[in-house]
Amino acid sequence: MVCCHGPRRFSRAGCRHDVRLTRPGGKVLLRSDSSPRRRSAVRGRMKSLADRQARVMLAELRAAAHRLVDTIDPSDVESVEAVDLRAADFLISAHLHIDLLFALFIDGTDPSDTALAPIVAAARAAVRDGRTLEDLLDIRSSAVEYVWNRLADAANEPTRRLMFDHAPALSRYSAIVATRIAVACADFTAFPAWEQLERRHELVDALLTGSYNVGMHADPRVRVAEGYLVVVACAADPTPLTVSNLRQRFPHTAAALVRADVGGWTALLPLGRDVSAEAAIDDLDRRVHAVRDTLPRFWLGVAAGPVAGLPEAFVEARTVAELCRALDVGEIVCRRERFMLEYAIATDPQTRTRLAHLVDSLDDQPILTETYDMFARNNYALNPTAEALHIHRNTVTYRLSRIADLTGYDPQNPTEAITLTAARVARLLQADATTN
Repeated sequence: MVCCHGPRRFSRAGCRHDVRLTRPGGKVLLRSDSSPRRRSAVRGRMKSLADRQARVMLAELRAAAHRLVDTIDPSDVESVEAVDLRAADFLISAHLHIDLLFALFIDGTDPSDTALAPIVAAARAAVRDGRTLEDLLDIRSSAVEYVWNRLADAANEPTRRLMFDHAPALSRYSAIVATRIAVACADFTAFPAWEQLERRHELVDALLTGSYNVGMHADPRVRVAEGYLVVVACAADPTPLTVSNLRQRFPHTAAALVRADVGGWTALLPLGRDVSAEAAIDDLDRRVHAVRDTLPRFWLGVAAGPVAGLPEAFVEARTVAELCRALDVGEIVCRRERFMLEYAIATDPQTRTRLAHLVDSLDDQPILTETYDMFARNNYALNPTAEALHIHRNTVTYRLSRIADLTGYDPQNPTEAITLTAARVARLLQADATTN
């Protein structure tokens, strides 16, 4: 609609302007001498049209928010914002957040308890796994601010004005969500079991850092053993919801001390005169294989030690778990003795860097690296490699010769194949460190 001054009208009283409100097509909606009833009707029509335009803009903004969330890579550790989003579990429920928020914008509908149930459940799981409520809410607030600012940066001026007008509604939505989460988690932490869980968390931290001393945890329900089997779990998919579900569904023993960490968890299985490290590992292996097909992919690094040696055992178990995840090994329960070469490379940064450079020429040759990895996995045998890749044996031979040309190391020479394998291990470890 446009407002224009119409033609002059002359009368005995002089001249005056006839102010008209017209549509773009030229139809006059309102004149300066229109009746109050006419004025009220036109104002109502104008408001209705503005509301429809705002709804269209909000719908477009909602679609843009969904697209923005889909483009965020939670594994991009170089971006501080991406790390925060991942830590807050925000990406898992981001699309639900967007739909509920824009329902409030468009229809004025507050999110119901039923609609917020998945978000509250994820928050309770995070708090149960050891994250503080304050940290959870702070990072979630930062995540919302990050997405909102990204939308504003990409929007045109009318859309930014509309976003500014809806800022109070955004604050209201954030307050509603934070209140629901706080109430649910406060109720959760009120149970006596939570107090025992917290004491166990403190005990695990003290044992793993070497700060434990006799008497600092006098709870009779938490008995400290002579030694422990340290079990560090690493999930193939490190997203918080997957890891949380894996922790809850994993068959932990009642005597285990479990502490959540990034990408998995750490468990201490008590050892003593009646339970040796070998027996504990065998029992763990049996329990894992009973449920392995029902759980997401994961690896368990294990190492045993007395109470005084638990910090070193923890480092060893964690290194083995991360190593097996990086190499995508078929075993689940993994020990250092089974991966001595790989462990030596993983724990020596300078050697790892030098070895990784030996296969720089294969960085843009994914088919060759896939062929060599399968060749090494099949004990450097041509026929099993060809069968696994569904190609002819001669094709495998040709690809291996290409690797020799590019790297200077012949995969079919046993000595040089060992060097190539070590170099591939180093490169995979570097890639895993970047991703995780």
